[in-house]
Amino acid sequence: MTRLLATLALTLALAASAAAQEGSPKQTPKHEPALDLIGAALLEADKNQVLQARLLDEQIFKAVDTRKGPLQALLRVRGQKSAKGISLEIHVTLSGMGERTMRYDFDRVGALTQVELKASTRGREQRMSGKVEGEELVVEVSRDGKAKPSKRVAWRRDVMPMALGAFALPSLADQGLPKQFSGAALRLERMGSASMIKENKTITFQAAGEVTKEGVRYRVYHLNSKSDPVEALVYAEGELAGRLHSMTFDYEKDQPDGSYVRISAAEAKRLAAEAPILNNELITHRELRKLEWRQKSALKRAGKYSDDPKELGLDEDETPGYLVLLRVSPEGKKWMAVAAPKEPGKTGKRYFAITHEGGVFASEKEIPLSDECTLPEGLTKVP
Repeated sequence: MTRLLATLALTLALAASAAAQEGSPKQTPKHEPALDLIGAALLEADKNQVLQARLLDEQIFKAVDTRKGPLQALLRVRGQKSAKGISLEIHVTLSGMGERTMRYDFDRVGALTQVELKASTRGREQRMSGKVEGEELVVEVSRDGKAKPSKRVAWRRDVMPMALGAFALPSLADQGLPKQFSGAALRLERMGSASMIKENKTITFQAAGEVTKEGVRYRVYHLNSKSDPVEALVYAEGELAGRLHSMTFDYEKDQPDGSYVRISAAEAKRLAAEAPILNNELITHRELRKLEWRQKSALKRAGKYSDDPKELGLDEDETPGYLVLLRVSPEGKKWMAVAAPKEPGKTGKRYFAITHEGGVFASEKEIPLSDECTLPEGLTKVP
């Protein structure tokens, strides 16, 4: 698990998170039937009348990449109970990258019967569903409404989806689960392929005691604790007892990769209202990064930087809400680009700039396009 967004693009990324590798590539580690354990814990939580509050009622988390700063994702965990069984859904809105929903259906005896992944990015949609039939998974895939032929692939009960493990297990840990168990990493975005189940990659879940922070007592749980650790905190007492408070990625490092933190519905509504502006800023930042690579290619190819917007892929459709201006020195050895919001405060709050020296810089004030292709002082470098 490297960066939070790489994990999210979950997403992030969430379903495809890397786990620790164990043993020889030619050997398959033995795992507990993780899905059976999760299903049994769901039934136990329902029996103890804590399932509704802990997992079925919507829980909302914001994800923050500590290196990039602003909100990177808004995540919702929710579920429902019916005559057929229990369904859990994890929905992720990735800033500048679209949305992803993962759904897991368990029957009345706690067996996983179906998994589903829906992803949408800038008008494109992909749906993947897998129905469990014995030791096979019947997979159906569609892209933008066009279905592909279904296929059957091998299925095992000793797999663990990272997203489900991360956001459901901590709230089920006191419902009959072992203090430690593991499963082979399941990658939902590769559903139907040979690499859907990572044979030699393990996701481990284990209880790790308790901790008190700012007067609040939490139970601590670790995932992938042997490598790239994730730490989950669950309220140990009070009205929120048993509910997930937060998760921190690579918590053993001086600077963790990022975290998910529980927020209220009111804060989620506020963040959702700001999301379009943040989306525009993140997309524009990414396009300026691409511009740097394309100018390097132009210099290598022609011996000078390009002043042709089309050649560099500068298109207003690629930077929604922003206008990108380009300047190249007469000898073609320097260049600069400035991205300005079309409607400051509405389509974007920050201005961005980049030059031949590399790196994207930002400011809340307008950045002038310099004839010398140099940046003014006082800008903040964007990671």
